[in-house]
Amino acid sequence: MTVLVTSEGHLLKGDPNSPKQLTPSGRQSLARNSVPMSNFGTSSLLMLDGKTVSYNDLYRTQPYVAAACDVLTQQVSRLPLKVYRRNSKGERERVHEHRLVDLLGTPAPRCTPGQLKQWSIFPMLLHGNGVLAKSRDERHGPPTRLWPLDWRHLTAHARKGGPVEYWATTQFDERVTVDPDDVVHFRWEPPDGQIGVSPLQQLGVTVRIERAAQRYQEGYLENSARLPGALELPEGVTLEPTEREEMRADFIHQHSGGANAGVPAILPNGVEYKELAGANAHEADLINQRKLTREEIGAVYKVPQPLLGILDNATYSNIAELHRMLYTTVLGPWLTLIEETIQAQLIDTEPAFSGLFVEFDLAEVLKGDKTKEIAALKLAVGMGLMTLNEARQVQNLPKYDVDWADKPLIPTNNLSSAPSPQQTSSKE
Repeated sequence: MTVLVTSEGHLLKGDPNSPKQLTPSGRQSLARNSVPMSNFGTSSLLMLDGKTVSYNDLYRTQPYVAAACDVLTQQVSRLPLKVYRRNSKGERERVHEHRLVDLLGTPAPRCTPGQLKQWSIFPMLLHGNGVLAKSRDERHGPPTRLWPLDWRHLTAHARKGGPVEYWATTQFDERVTVDPDDVVHFRWEPPDGQIGVSPLQQLGVTVRIERAAQRYQEGYLENSARLPGALELPEGVTLEPTEREEMRADFIHQHSGGANAGVPAILPNGVEYKELAGANAHEADLINQRKLTREEIGAVYKVPQPLLGILDNATYSNIAELHRMLYTTVLGPWLTLIEETIQAQLIDTEPAFSGLFVEFDLAEVLKGDKTKEIAALKLAVGMGLMTLNEARQVQNLPKYDVDWADKPLIPTNNLSSAPSPQQTSSKE
């Protein structure tokens, strides 16, 4: 069994796949002076039928919530997260071998870089917060593992108006606490406190209406898409409560559900079925209401409608532009948030990672038309904006091993440098 410790030397017990952290010394006294800033109630919504549904279940049952979360999570997880440093000339250079590269490449046993990116963004989309715990193989050593903490079982503790002083989780066999220096906390800056706001909290009314509309339409179809009705007995005939219940149950059994649609009714002598006034899906305007719901969900998550599978106004030209918009306008802020959070809470706090920074590589997904791209590179090399080897690097081609390929090529036959002020004044 691997022994893990925090930056302060506090033991972590258990297998690396299930890290547990003992309460650091002095944490109990701190707990008496701090108050919880998050709890289980922030991860669920109260529905119109009085039931409480968790954000996780809303993701599983609401198609457009799932579509918005999936689009952003899947696109972020496919982007390479690369490590760089500045050389003596101030130029950025890719780092291929380093402890940080190993950590981001294998954040936990049998886990992939794509999972690390999913741990970063998916909990933010669902809960407004994502928290990764750091663990170390040696005291005062750099983190060697990152592990996602389930937000549903996590509570942040702090003094009123102050920063988070410790985290408590019941995710494992016992309640354990984690120091803020041993976590990476992803979230957008909230209006108050240190805890991010879930988009589903902002969509509370929208999701409640959508779920009620789904249940209405499901019940409508389960009952053969038939308006509410009543069985009318002949005048003077009365039934005992048990007899009425038996007749009602028998009628429902024979005629409710899609499989019984169109089945002729055989009623006792003198009994008539009469439809009651009611509104169907069109009269309740549920079709337009559900269209509005998907638009509101897309607006809060900042996802264009065609990317949610809504192709009402989609054309070939605007789909191509929306693809580019996805990685610049839509995902751009999320990528910056993840990069800067990793920089501030994982790299800058660890001496072993000093001088490094991370960036998402968008070159592959933003590639345009091949012919236009080559023409643009040719123009950039011809004007001296790029070197030949820089242009070849854009095309993932090997460098030319000659000096001039790393220098700007300036066409001297039609360009000349402007005279200096000293030269101008001497001629006068």
